[in-house]
Amino acid sequence: MSNTPTLSTGQPSTLGVWRELVVGVFGEDNAAVAYFDDKIAEQGEHQPVLADERQVLHMITTLIYPESEAET
Repeated sequence: MSNTPTLSTGQPSTLGVWRELVVGVFGEDNAAVAYFDDKIAEQGEHQPVLADERQVLHMITTLIYPESEAET
């Protein structure tokens, strides 16, 4: 049995899966993809992401739309 958390989509919560999700929604050219590319280069695409799904989504949104964080 895997210790990798599962996303609400049923996919494993790994750096590679999160990168694929970001690319699918926002495209390749953004700070969130760059963040995941850096982490994948360091730790590999199968590295589990242990943070809560909502926290990762918030981080991705903040990386893509940094001005929205300043408004809150």
